[in-house]
Amino acid sequence: MIARLEGATIVNATPFEPMDVSAYDYQNKFAEPAVVSEPKFVYPYELKRSAIDGEVIVLVQIDQEGKPEKLSILSASSRVFISAAIDGLLNAKWAPAARYGRPERVWFYRRIPFRISDD
Repeated sequence: MIARLEGATIVNATPFEPMDVSAYDYQNKFAEPAVVSEPKFVYPYELKRSAIDGEVIVLVQIDQEGKPEKLSILSASSRVFISAAIDGLLNAKWAPAARYGRPERVWFYRRIPFRISDD
């Protein structure tokens, strides 16, 4: 059967058969970097007396060995929190991201809160 719809030709062929996706294992194709030892973020001593809470938002690049390679500070509520965030991230241990079982360099986003009650 052929029908006309606003200048387009529609051919009624056999009904659509969904493809067999069981051949495509979408599980475990990509593994995100995982924390092996949690970063320790120390509240800056200079701000303890004023008891100011804050946060740093950072992009971190983890290399194929799981080491932090590059950091990009997106925002910080105080410049003093930046060095505490960098120290914590650089001293953490990471399992690298992997694609199809091979380690891969990857960027990820991390929000680091600083609360005087956390220290």
